[in-house]
Amino acid sequence: MLAVDEASMIDTVRMEALLRIARTLGVARVALVGDTAQLRAVDAGQPFRVLQKAGMATALMDEVLRQKDPELKTAAGRAREGEPGAAIRELGPRVREYPREELGPEAGRRWLALSPEDRADALILAPTHAIRRQVNETVREGLAAEGLLHGRVLAIDRLVDRRLTRAQASEIRSYEPGDTVVFHRDVFGCRAGDVCMVTGKDEGHVAMAGPDGSERRFRPSGNAAAYLGLYDTERIEVMAGDRIRWTRNRKAPPARFGHPRQPDLVNGGEAEIVEIDRQRVLFRDDAGRTFPLRRKDPQLRHLDHAYGSTVHGAQGRTARAVIAVLDAHGAADQAMFHVEVSRASESFQLLTDDREALVEMLEARPDREDGALEALGLEPAALPGVAPGLVGAGTRPGRAPGRRAGTVRGSGGRLAHPATAGRGDGYAAVPASGRRRGHGAG
Repeated sequence: MLAVDEASMIDTVRMEALLRIARTLGVARVALVGDTAQLRAVDAGQPFRVLQKAGMATALMDEVLRQKDPELKTAAGRAREGEPGAAIRELGPRVREYPREELGPEAGRRWLALSPEDRADALILAPTHAIRRQVNETVREGLAAEGLLHGRVLAIDRLVDRRLTRAQASEIRSYEPGDTVVFHRDVFGCRAGDVCMVTGKDEGHVAMAGPDGSERRFRPSGNAAAYLGLYDTERIEVMAGDRIRWTRNRKAPPARFGHPRQPDLVNGGEAEIVEIDRQRVLFRDDAGRTFPLRRKDPQLRHLDHAYGSTVHGAQGRTARAVIAVLDAHGAADQAMFHVEVSRASESFQLLTDDREALVEMLEARPDREDGALEALGLEPAALPGVAPGLVGAGTRPGRAPGRRAGTVRGSGGRLAHPATAGRGDGYAAVPASGRRRGHGAG
């Protein structure tokens, strides 16, 4: 079985690829797990929701296990049901007001006020990267004053993924001189992992300087997003004692003779910097393993301070305590608020610049289910088929905060319209030879 968590964040193109690959590999069952009330994919499509509306077999897990505090559990439930005003009233004094420019620094100061033991299980959530940077700066100033950051200072021009959509990556206007391009595959004369600098545009092509200074050119197309990523650069400083978060996966290179194999580095994984010398940076991961990276290693450009996290980066995480920021004049919506309030198990603080304005803004931005099909006046359940030829997968229509839900597919093949499945299965599995009834399991 293949289980896929946080399925609400998968767009249509990636869902199609996932199910196609699963079928090719002969995966017996695909289970999609997630919550339709939480954050969605950046790229187009809501397949997690649409497949459910089309009648895919669904198992609902409705027991909330994450929140231990009764008031917090009630507030999280209200947020999930689309009642942000009721949720904020339930939170009561846990919601505090500060000037907008002080929200990030205040969140950092509240984290610093915790004991070392409590800090280890506390999240700081920010709605924007700008506020997250304020949090990180405040925390690092406090840790330095405590003597917990020490030794050499290493300045890094970290790479910040612009996260272009598939459509944006295919447009030449998305690329400007000075932009940084990182390749995911061997293509256009570049190798996977190469970092190139955009130098200009000419007759529909993007010109770049490669790692060795030679010129490379490519024409953006619909597949560009699969081949490369477009990045900005941000100068940060790190010291021994800093907590960092990797922002890109890296498979460990083969072990050299007499040296232990380095661990694989996973996007979102965290580590502590143990030492910085003239040649290398020594890290210790959460499993207690220490490993070095040379100071010229490209992976050092794919990290960030780990003290504050964006809400998108925190979806799926759990912490005993959460300090969340949500300003009343930003781009927040009910899904973002729901994710913030549902990350904590025991302690939750919400910092905002205007409590009443925040409620008004959230209630004016309800969770919208309309997608491309609904915009065309089509209902998924009324279509003649769903994802023909792909592995069938099921999920549930949503869960309360902290609940886990999964749904499953039948054995074999094609996901059909629920009307053809019969007998309450919600879909039919159609193998290559003959017809076979699908079987769902909770």
